Amino acid sequence: MQRCVNQRLRRRRSEAGFTLIEWMTSMITLGIGMVAIISMQSTSLKTHMATRDTQIAGSLADQFLEMLQVDALRWRGQLSQANLRYLNPNKFAMSTTTQDNWHKYSSKPVNFQMRYNTHSTRGSGAKYCIFFSYRWAGAPAGVSTFQDDVVEADVLVFTPRNPQGLPKDAASGACAGVRAKFWDCDLNLLKDSTCSARDRFLLFRRLQRVGYIRRNISDLGNWYDQQR
Repeated sequence: MQRCVNQRLRRRRSEAGFTLIEWMTSMITLGIGMVAIISMQSTSLKTHMATRDTQIAGSLADQFLEMLQVDALRWRGQLSQANLRYLNPNKFAMSTTTQDNWHKYSSKPVNFQMRYNTHSTRGSGAKYCIFFSYRWAGAPAGVSTFQDDVVEADVLVFTPRNPQGLPKDAASGACAGVRAKFWDCDLNLLKDSTCSARDRFLLFRRLQRVGYIRRNISDLGNWYDQQR
């Protein structure tokens, strides 16, 4: 009788231990699955935000090219006429054979509406610096036919790669002060010797667009008649 009781106790202990092991195994499996799901969601969110930032940067570049097209509606004679806002070498120097004269659109980063006075507001989305450069089209290739009628415009948009923004500025070393420079849309962001091209690539997304701006179409008829 005692032997049967001992066998039953050992069986119960064995079954209880096996149940505990199963429970622990299932919890570990569930934990691994939850970590994987959270990691996938985090990666998906970062990818979505990166895609959104790239799309907004492209939209801003297109918007600025359209602003130059509007500017060109007032371009009838020389580019230096006073009523030209951006296509005016007296205000913004022209480039020659390369984009060597970059200019900033605003003194602070802008949001998707090209507004920069909200840059200090949390959640405003003002984290895009717009730079532009322009030159006569055809000149670098030795083509002079369109020298006085078509301008090539280059637009560059910078935005931080990290959705949380730029890291805190280091006192010295590579890319020192880059955070302060970004919030001022400093032109040194494009050519700062303390921040290599690789470091800038790791910190910023860079989107560039090129457009060709033609002066007021009302003058094209006169130009065509003169060329015949």
